[in-house]
Amino acid sequence: MTRAMGEVLDSLPVLREQAIASVDDLISLMGVGRSLGVDVPADDELREPLARIGQFDVAALADDAHRLAAAHRAVADQLHWLPEQQIRLDDGWSGASGDATTALLVAHQRRAESDLGVLRTVSESTNSAASGIDRLLRTWYVTVARCSCPIIAGVPIAELPAAVLTGAVPLSLVAADIASRVRLFLDTADTTVRTVDEILHTLNRATEGLDVETYPDRERGRADVNHSVPQQMSVDFSDGQPAGRAHDDSDGERSRAPEREIEPPGRA
Repeated sequence: MTRAMGEVLDSLPVLREQAIASVDDLISLMGVGRSLGVDVPADDELREPLARIGQFDVAALADDAHRLAAAHRAVADQLHWLPEQQIRLDDGWSGASGDATTALLVAHQRRAESDLGVLRTVSESTNSAASGIDRLLRTWYVTVARCSCPIIAGVPIAELPAAVLTGAVPLSLVAADIASRVRLFLDTADTTVRTVDEILHTLNRATEGLDVETYPDRERGRADVNHSVPQQMSVDFSDGQPAGRAHDDSDGERSRAPEREIEPPGRA
């Protein structure tokens, strides 16, 4: 029960909502610093990184990775049966037609193995990208919440001006605290945006060209089969007699060459 509650509290959507809610405290702190003469960024400069990073849907990328992994497992499971089918063909179908059919099966297996490798590459790359971006966003949202802590030197933001005026809290301490928060906030935002872009760029490069790659050894057949490509087979239905012999003895007159008429002697 406690573990489940901890996982819910640490989920990315919860961290995001907490960061969005706490950024108002950071903006209020900037307003106090501005009233005390501290140089602070504009409110929009603080809201813009949070809105920009929040637009990225890492959950959708993670869902894509899970679907690709499931597809990879399904294809691998089906591919597992192809060698068995090949053995059955070899054992039960001999001759030229059997060899040609087995060659087609082996060619199909090669293409399926090539597709399986592509699918594995896309699945692993997408999963790595989703995992890396998820960790980045978690770090970013936790940083936003820490920078927005509404207390400086143990004094709440609402009481800070009076504490500075009475000397309870030195102005230099307030200025240094605000400056460090702003620097941490903006630096982390810039690092998060650049790293997410780099991860997505790396994912694109890892999968670039996979959809146009030709299959390996696509022109080759089996090493143990003479036919590299399926052969067209013709069957001779003749009775095996020599080519010069008539096919039907009863029809010899038709198959025999016509004889020349012999003229009687003395006839000119």
